[in-house]
Amino acid sequence: MEYSETAPYTLRRVVPEDRSAICRIYNYYIKHTAITFEMEPLSPQQIGERIKECEKQNYPFLW
Repeated sequence: MEYSETAPYTLRRVVPEDRSAICRIYNYYIKHTAITFEMEPLSPQQIGERIKECEKQNYPFLW
């Protein structure tokens, strides 16, 4: 593997419109794998609450 100065992705701050996409992606792993400790799928509102909690503590939302 060769080192590159540029990455094929971009990091940015989460925005409220991202909740549904995050929910869809995360819920797949809740339902079909043992990777998370979640037992039930989350709603976009629950994802939004987690985002707000991170921001309130001045942490980035990395998921």
